[in-house]
Amino acid sequence: MKKKMISLLTAFVLCLGLLPATAFAQSPVYLALGDSITTGYRLEAGEECFAGQVAKKGYTLVNEAADGERADTLLNKIKTGSIDVTNADLITVTIGGNDLMKGLYQYLADEWTADHPDDPKGEQDIQAMLTSNSTSLLSLMPLVEYLPGFANSTQARAALVSFSTCLTEIASLIKAKNPDVTLLVTTQYNPYSYMGKLYSTHIPQAATIAGAFDQGASAINNAIGLASGGGAAFTVVDVYTAFANAETAGVNLCNPSVNVNTMTADLDFHPNAAGHRLIAETVLAVLNTGGSASGDAGLASVTVQGQKAAINGSSVTVKLPCDMKISADAADITIVPADPQAEVSVPVTADGGKTWTFTIIAEDGVTQAEYTIQAAVSAHTLITTDAKEATCTEEGYTGDIVCAVCGTVIEKGESMAKTAHQYKDGQCTACGKTDPSYEPEKQDQDMDSPKTGDANNLVPWIALLLLSGTGLTATAACCRKRGVKTK
Repeated sequence: MKKKMISLLTAFVLCLGLLPATAFAQSPVYLALGDSITTGYRLEAGEECFAGQVAKKGYTLVNEAADGERADTLLNKIKTGSIDVTNADLITVTIGGNDLMKGLYQYLADEWTADHPDDPKGEQDIQAMLTSNSTSLLSLMPLVEYLPGFANSTQARAALVSFSTCLTEIASLIKAKNPDVTLLVTTQYNPYSYMGKLYSTHIPQAATIAGAFDQGASAINNAIGLASGGGAAFTVVDVYTAFANAETAGVNLCNPSVNVNTMTADLDFHPNAAGHRLIAETVLAVLNTGGSASGDAGLASVTVQGQKAAINGSSVTVKLPCDMKISADAADITIVPADPQAEVSVPVTADGGKTWTFTIIAEDGVTQAEYTIQAAVSAHTLITTDAKEATCTEEGYTGDIVCAVCGTVIEKGESMAKTAHQYKDGQCTACGKTDPSYEPEKQDQDMDSPKTGDANNLVPWIALLLLSGTGLTATAACCRKRGVKTK
């Protein structure tokens, strides 16, 4: 029996020796790091996050992502060793969204509390409202009014500085511990772009939300691009452009939506199943190219003084709000190339900021494109306010001519004199005031006395006169018969 077992083991060993070495090699390790995008938050049962889809291409997946992860918290985990990056062959990082949202929650809470000291709100109150899947549009509208100012706020700047610093240190630390790892960092997409286009006609606030978050995504992506080009050894995966192109084609990639029947909104900013498929495809496309130098000198987005510009080929135009002045400071312009590895020159102006020129040099160092930015201030939208018609009791006012957008008073109105009273039968028909010069007509007390020019009572007097004349005539006749002389 022992001889038989030894023979079998010997045969087995000999067979193993005939197999190629790769048959025993482990599949490469894929370490997925980052936030709730990588965890697959809000996906339905049976739907797979992008990391799981990438892993199916021959990787062993280790998913260390965490909901709510920020750059500073991820950096701390790598520093302390709670996340081991030394054995990974591929690492992807989705980070930045929560960094920006934390700044946004603080900004909105501060702005609201400053305007409503009797009803203060904290960061957690704002977060609960914005992350609910059934937020009342009526309660949301006051907060939306603050959004356009976030891009230039101290809270946004602080969030971006912290993010950029931490991301650079994360990449450097990973490469120090694992020099041969392929490190990919994804850009941030605009989760409200599709919603803004779909509902902006009937709900203008949807477009405001989309515009504000596009500015935020562009700022984060610009920081990612700067960190990549500043010595941090990682490759950028341009998820932003992939999402923008798909949404232009009518594909909804994220969860936000509006229920017009209940007037509520689901503002969840995570990708849906289609969004995760596109992220996976974008990551795999970068892996398949092997990181060869790109000749893309295209332009992804331009922001001037916090306002998103329109791109048409090499021409870029931007309309600033009517209450803004054109800046001649290049620091107020944010340019994001289509390829984050491309180099962007510092914009220059010769007319005080109305016209700017800059160049994008592709990663290959050969391909380049020149662009021109035309900046202009929007005209005021004029309306008349506080106009008041004059009456017989109060002065009127022609009204102030103001801008409906920024509230600037363009021209002050003038007072109008009171109108005259409209008297009838001794009283003003408008205000009821008594006419001081009014005298009512007097009625005759003796209705039997004939009035001048009244011929109704002359007959009796004429008859009396005739009778008197007849009497005198008869008396004279009698006197003549008696011989009595009359004197």
